[in-house]
Amino acid sequence: ASPVKSSSMLQSMKSLGTKAAAAALDWLGSNEATNILNDSTASMEFELRLAERVLASIDWSNYAARSATVWTKHQRPLPSDAKSPARLAEARSAGLEALDCGLLRLAALRFSECIRHAQPGSSDLAVAFANRSLVFKRLGCYAEAIADAEAALRLPYGDERAGKLTGRIADCQKRMSVSKSSSVSQPAAASQSLLRDFNPQLPHASAKLQLALADESRGRCLVALEDVDVGDLLVSEPAFSAILLSNLRDSHCSACLAPCQRLLPCSDCSVVGFCSETCRDNDPVHRVECGWLAGWLDSAFNASIGRLAFATVIAAGGPVSAAQAVAKAKNFKDFESVFGSAGDYQSVLALVAGERQRESRDLAQRVAVACQMALLLSVESESNSQLDVAAPLVAALLRHLMLVPCNAHDVTALSAPPSRLTTSSSTDNGSSVDISALTIRDIGSAVYPTASLINHSCDPNVSRVTCPGLRLEIRALRPIAKGEELLDNYGLHWAVHPKQQRQESLAAQYLFDCDCVACTNEWPLYDGLLALEPRWIDAIAKDDKSEVEGADKNNLDDVANFVVDPTIKAEVESTVGVVAEFVSSFSTSAPLLANELNSRFEARLLSLIRLLQRRVRRPHRWFNDAEECVKMVWSARGCLDTGGTD
Repeated sequence: ASPVKSSSMLQSMKSLGTKAAAAALDWLGSNEATNILNDSTASMEFELRLAERVLASIDWSNYAARSATVWTKHQRPLPSDAKSPARLAEARSAGLEALDCGLLRLAALRFSECIRHAQPGSSDLAVAFANRSLVFKRLGCYAEAIADAEAALRLPYGDERAGKLTGRIADCQKRMSVSKSSSVSQPAAASQSLLRDFNPQLPHASAKLQLALADESRGRCLVALEDVDVGDLLVSEPAFSAILLSNLRDSHCSACLAPCQRLLPCSDCSVVGFCSETCRDNDPVHRVECGWLAGWLDSAFNASIGRLAFATVIAAGGPVSAAQAVAKAKNFKDFESVFGSAGDYQSVLALVAGERQRESRDLAQRVAVACQMALLLSVESESNSQLDVAAPLVAALLRHLMLVPCNAHDVTALSAPPSRLTTSSSTDNGSSVDISALTIRDIGSAVYPTASLINHSCDPNVSRVTCPGLRLEIRALRPIAKGEELLDNYGLHWAVHPKQQRQESLAAQYLFDCDCVACTNEWPLYDGLLALEPRWIDAIAKDDKSEVEGADKNNLDDVANFVVDPTIKAEVESTVGVVAEFVSSFSTSAPLLANELNSRFEARLLSLIRLLQRRVRRPHRWFNDAEECVKMVWSARGCLDTGGTD
């Protein structure tokens, strides 16, 4: 696309957004808007009425028709998304320089960039595949080296150079036959639910749970119908929609979010890569966003929020399906029945969006972006310019733009830098890792309607793990009693983040004031626990004087006034010591992901957590240490992400 034509397209989007925001502000100040906000329940009445008034005000049908006529004359993608010979040359030069310096993983990334910018079927693409093949061979990634060399040979690479590639293929095949453990093994994909029972009210949750109303201010929640043991699987849910973080497009598949060294390019743009032809050919989101991603969607109302809202409409079946679902949802006054009977997308629409807590200018900004996205979808599908489809579509996008910040979950993976990973022939798994190098990092965002029903606590009793296939598993982090509410953590933990930071961040993003036990009782950060003696549940006062002065064994400041039976103390300290010794045994020679070791470690940790729950009052560092370790174990069983450079 020429800069002039691209500028015209983007200017049209900007103009639409300005008009829509102004129209939204006008209506939001009306009595009609106030009455709907005051009277409506969790239905879509507010979003749909707002969309109708805004689109009528800006004469949507004529606007969409004119834009479609103009845009069909423009080539896609926008310049920032297009394949660029200049950027290809820069990436090739940088890749060769990195290769000469021995920076192999950096070289692989730069040659992958060349592959994304090369035109399909070109000699430039052949050279890029051949160069990346050489890097993979030097890295010991022989299967990837062979695949890239074969890809180069299918392109106009030149007969005089083809001999090098055929020789490289033969050499890699020979090396693969000698060493079968040259690449790090991943845990087997666990995309299927491991729930042992079925919950008719919540299909992706354990039968041990039920949907309930916490209170008027906190809304719906999940509670335990029976006692739940630490480690129990409570939710196993596939992602309704998901997006990859933009900074990981060099190292992860944009469709399934899996780490991948050998990414395949999109044939039309230079922005994304895919782990396989299956992902490339069957990604419904990129079919629509292609050409608009870096040039507009990445910057449209906070990249992650806007892109996930956009992807959710496509996951619903596309603009028409989403609009039909919104029209149906308008008639729902009781959304509590949605999760068990009305289908996944209705479950998404039923999530809390916080429209009543938002200021008018915030809502107007989201309406503007929703209209822009609807226009893009209407042009791409060539069937949605009519108001009867456009208004429900804008309403759906508006609701997504409101509910994503409050309900979406991070897609995470246990991450280890490639240089800290080794291989081992002494175990069946063959993979080893330095535990000190492990971190849990975000790789994307996703919508999980059932998981979103769990409320926040700065001291959670459940933990989330993203498994292969983008399935989210939620397990009990400690024993949960019958009738007790499940509590997740929305990213701000009492042991890591000061109370003021937690309160301000939660209020800004999730629109509530946290009154959890950690906030109410002013628990100190983890460093403040290091010198803190445990508060024993079965403690007794040291002497009568402590009782007279009103000492409280539940008070952090009164710990010194109480003692516990020496046998109880010895039991706990001994168990803590055994687990600590087990943790310290991990090293670069210890295969963290070996199933036997993983299971033994998990069993010890769960036993310790049960014991602590019976004997010690929270907070104490023993709880934190055990819970963080068991989360690492669950994450390791889910997915080890070795993508990227050191």
